[in-house]
Amino acid sequence: MYLLSLHFFRITHKQIVYFMKKVLLSIVLLCTVFSAKAQNLAPTVDKRIELMALVFRLAGAEEYQPSYNYKSSYTDKIERKFAPFRGSEVVKYTQQLRNKFGIGFDAVILFALYTEITDGKVAFRNDVDIRNLDKRWPQDSLPKYMKLLNKFYKQTGFDAFFASNADFYGKASEAFKANVMDEINLKWFDEFFGQKKSDNFKVMISLSFCEGNYGPHIKDKKGNEVSYAIFGSCKTDSVGIPIYRPMGWLVAHELSHSYWNPAIKPYYQEVMPQATKMFYLAANYLQNIHYGDPKSCFGELLANASAILYDVDNPSKYAPNYGESRQICQNTDDGFIAIGAIVEALKEYRKQRDKYPNITDYIPEIVKAFNSVDAEKVFAESESQRPLILGTNIENGSQDVDPALDSIVVYFDRRMNVHANGWSPDSKCKTCKMPNTEGLDFYWNKDAKSWVVKVELEPDTEYTIIYPSVFFYAEKNYHRPKNDYRLTFKTRKKQ
Repeated sequence: MYLLSLHFFRITHKQIVYFMKKVLLSIVLLCTVFSAKAQNLAPTVDKRIELMALVFRLAGAEEYQPSYNYKSSYTDKIERKFAPFRGSEVVKYTQQLRNKFGIGFDAVILFALYTEITDGKVAFRNDVDIRNLDKRWPQDSLPKYMKLLNKFYKQTGFDAFFASNADFYGKASEAFKANVMDEINLKWFDEFFGQKKSDNFKVMISLSFCEGNYGPHIKDKKGNEVSYAIFGSCKTDSVGIPIYRPMGWLVAHELSHSYWNPAIKPYYQEVMPQATKMFYLAANYLQNIHYGDPKSCFGELLANASAILYDVDNPSKYAPNYGESRQICQNTDDGFIAIGAIVEALKEYRKQRDKYPNITDYIPEIVKAFNSVDAEKVFAESESQRPLILGTNIENGSQDVDPALDSIVVYFDRRMNVHANGWSPDSKCKTCKMPNTEGLDFYWNKDAKSWVVKVELEPDTEYTIIYPSVFFYAEKNYHRPKNDYRLTFKTRKKQ
């Protein structure tokens, strides 16, 4: 059981990724239009991605595990069909490599895209150089891994399994088109970045995982580049078909990587000292949303900045526009300390397109803006403005709570935005129980400093509730609490 009210706040890309494991959210996917010709960019379910996601799922990779809130007839099929292969050689080897080299998230997707499946065999593509594969994959592991992957592919009957679900994949694709195809302005990206790349976009959806959304690009041996937007699925309707709802910011973020990543590559050495300083200042926040190194955080910063401008330029017909200042504030809370400076630099870029025809020409100015940020000052100012969760009307850890208690109240140190609130289960605790709230009310008191949830409690029962910081915002400045608040208590026995 969970509660969620998300009327008008912004969640960043990685927050969406993380908190979809905790709350019932609808992942956004994209479908769009190529130009005046209105050529559809149709999504596909890719066999290679489903295969690699499955292997890492069986290996216990957190980001490829079934989300507590995403269970469908399809994921049930996966469990029934492939659970007996958790002890297979490729799964064990995957665990070894993951533990030693940190292989996960986008490295899994990139491996899949470097392969092809023809005539019942998985192999690396001849048109790409596997030496360019993500560095988390040690080159000397690849021959053995491919051999074991092929063995798994044949032993499990994965090819037949994938073919048997063609109808489901088709329905998911139809749902994607029906719900979001008109939401994205694809022309914006080529025009904003000054580079023609949209014709080489490919959109893929995965029906097996919820956690990740990815925007990789791959260049073949001839120099041809393909950019991908790959999304998971986190919610289904009553008959098990995935539900997709538009959120242009997330799509813009993923597509922006296609332009930013090659443009910034020659400048990493210049930004790494500042990026490293910023990373360690905000490491607690960045690592909490699964960013573990300065380089990747710098790339995400740039994609976030362009996504903010996309969102401002292209307000959704179906969702509120959160505004530039709110998004900058909340990105800063996430640990992207330089977000305000980069957004301002991009606004200057737009004013000087005669001087800077494309983003590559402007990268030196981006680097200057980034390196000029007083990281300590910006971070300290942001930290000082965060609200605090003071506690609840139940003493944390109490073992004698009256089961007749009908409300749980969480208290804050200042007025909060009354349109953003929520709680969730502890996703890492399989036995933790949430209070029943079915059909009951929840609301903010008039002071806007206390949030009330009506509950029904059982006697002699242990409860755990998470109040994620991402669900709460200060009324005046949009800042969030520093940390999630975890409430545990036990009700007394029935008298």
